[in-house]
Amino acid sequence: MAQRNRNVSLKPSKSRAALMIIHPNAAGLDWVVERQCVKTDKDSGIVSDANDWAADTMNDPKYPLDLIGKVVAVALGTRKIVCSLARENRISW
Repeated sequence: MAQRNRNVSLKPSKSRAALMIIHPNAAGLDWVVERQCVKTDKDSGIVSDANDWAADTMNDPKYPLDLIGKVVAVALGTRKIVCSLARENRISW
């Protein structure tokens, strides 16, 4: 689960958006959410926090949440296109 702050938490979903594969081993939405989680490297102790990175590097603390919204929009749009092409060619999807 990616925790944006005390008020917003995101977890992987099995929604239609999750059906869009952008990484060989994970659905697009799950892939992005997984990378937004705060992680500590076991060996070095280095903490990787997408929220800190967004605020410090991008100067936009809501970047991780906006990114997830964009991935969902692209996934749903792509699925709509694929389904319409499948209907035209009578292919089940």
